[in-house]
Amino acid sequence: MIVANAYHHEAPIAEWVMAVALALDHELFLSDRSFRNGDWSQWPGRHGAYRELYGRTFGIIGYGAIGKRTARLANAYEMRVIAAGRRAETLNEAQADDVEYGSGIEAMDWVLRESDFVLISTPLIDSTQSLIGERELGLMRPNAYLINPARGHIVNEKALFDALASNSIAGAAIDTWYEYPINSDDSPRPSKYPFWELENIIMTPHHSGATIGTLNRRAETVASNIDRLSRGEPLINVIPDFKTG
Repeated sequence: MIVANAYHHEAPIAEWVMAVALALDHELFLSDRSFRNGDWSQWPGRHGAYRELYGRTFGIIGYGAIGKRTARLANAYEMRVIAAGRRAETLNEAQADDVEYGSGIEAMDWVLRESDFVLISTPLIDSTQSLIGERELGLMRPNAYLINPARGHIVNEKALFDALASNSIAGAAIDTWYEYPINSDDSPRPSKYPFWELENIIMTPHHSGATIGTLNRRAETVASNIDRLSRGEPLINVIPDFKTG
């Protein structure tokens, strides 16, 4: 069996990543909520100066399509971009993107220690289940942010809640969760832990890649592959070594 992926969600997901990075860093949602109530505590005269993306370090764990696209946007902000992946042979590709790259667990630890923002963009497979746990979150700087548009279970649920509740990391933006609706009338809480009670998290319902552009590009790719198949031509985006069963 030959299986091909439609992809094309990396552009909007990368845009979402940079949007939440800005929102976290400038405390935009907290500022909006408090200022609507006449609270001036977020005013620089009382809060102090805010940080900026320029010159900061953006770390990426999983240097695939989403990681690469996000690296390009982070570079546009003149950030230092570092990444960790599974394959050593990705080094040349990353260097061409002006990204410092390493492979393996040691490289992931380096990214966690060095980064002001840590993007999780690796697929969920057996080896990445709870890849980020208490130990890994403990490596992050106390003023760093975790951003996860990949899959919820890559990050250990309890460890993430504890890190945010204790302020051992500055905050997080999470788009992928631990519980989902199973029918049109179902509205479960996304986690067994009350993330929604925390001020230092941005929560979205797995919508970072769900754009009209994504749907249109995927439809074009599917149509193109059907045409290629009918002509006996190689398909686009074939997944190598795909196994069923």
